[in-house]
Amino acid sequence: MQKINLKLVIVLGLSASFLAGCNGGSASSSPAQVTASNSVQITAGSGYNGNGYNTPYVTVTVCQPNTTICQTVDHILLDTGSVGLKIDQSQLQTTLPSITQTGSGLPISVCNLYGSGYVFATANYADVYIGGEKAPNIPVQIIDDSTSQSGVPSSCSNQGAFVDFSNSSGAKGIIGVNPMINLGNNTNLDYTCAGGVCTEINSGIPVTYLNVNPVGYFVSGNNNGEVVSLPTVSANTNSNITGTLTFGINTESNNQVPTNISSVQGDPNDFIGRFIGLSSGAYFPTMFDSGTNHFRFYSTEIDLCGELYCPSSPTAWTSQISSYNMSGSAISLSSIITSQTVAYSLMPNLGLSAQSGSGLYGLPFYFGKNVYLGFVGSNSSMGSGPTWGFVNQ
Repeated sequence: MQKINLKLVIVLGLSASFLAGCNGGSASSSPAQVTASNSVQITAGSGYNGNGYNTPYVTVTVCQPNTTICQTVDHILLDTGSVGLKIDQSQLQTTLPSITQTGSGLPISVCNLYGSGYVFATANYADVYIGGEKAPNIPVQIIDDSTSQSGVPSSCSNQGAFVDFSNSSGAKGIIGVNPMINLGNNTNLDYTCAGGVCTEINSGIPVTYLNVNPVGYFVSGNNNGEVVSLPTVSANTNSNITGTLTFGINTESNNQVPTNISSVQGDPNDFIGRFIGLSSGAYFPTMFDSGTNHFRFYSTEIDLCGELYCPSSPTAWTSQISSYNMSGSAISLSSIITSQTVAYSLMPNLGLSAQSGSGLYGLPFYFGKNVYLGFVGSNSSMGSGPTWGFVNQ
């Protein structure tokens, strides 16, 4: 996820940003919304506190492993550009057991780096429920969302600004559902902290991954991919929309890959499985990133006002996407870009500039489409995962 906050000027994507109120969701004695369904509602627009724009949210339930001591938390930012479930500390009343370093027994904390900065979080175990699906005893993280950030080690805080999801995105947490399923611990900075002093560690971590996509760990067969479906947004609006996140690829009647899909293969050796884009003659690694709230691209044809593209009249941005190894035919894309004042919950034509050689297809790309993500290790008519595909509704 990459984001840009334009009231402060935001980017995720890799994805993100939070503040939080005192009440983080409904505590319950059993998992909420546990049904046979392999889907969950997406709400897109602005968040629980009125902050954010072009942001998708889902509801998750976290439980102490193997118990019915649970809490349901709404407005979790849905991010196809990152990996891992992270919830603001101030939004969570349920205590989750710590993941501790082997030998010292000290709790492990993680510095997670995003395109817009960092979040510092403790590593914990939880059973995670989304819709009617369960991912048992997986690593999740609780974000230190205190305003001071005084306890964060400088090797983490020096990586950029604290990503305050609540303030920039109206979210109480983030769930990274990238098709790579997990991130190796060498992609983060990991610590044990005692007496206010944090020490970076690279051993004694008892789990293979501290960041995992919960969907890839569902105990059902609906764990090989997902489909993000959002309706068309034809004009700027302050009304949120609803769509669906459907789990699995070719596992049930509601997640079959259609014959008319346009698809590309992501790089299985890239930590977020990116494919290749082409804009104004420049190639760039890219993805369909629901956690970025705008198109971000390089163009020599569209007028700029600071970071915002501001054509005098609606203008088509044309680009192409190809598989990471340039196999197969390139897919041509065209999106309308208009001059914007960032003052609406949903803006379907918002474009921001990027350096030549970089760019992302953010949430506006998802409007009016069913977007299919095939996880690494999966196989479908899209090819071997990671795969990315879409069909216009």
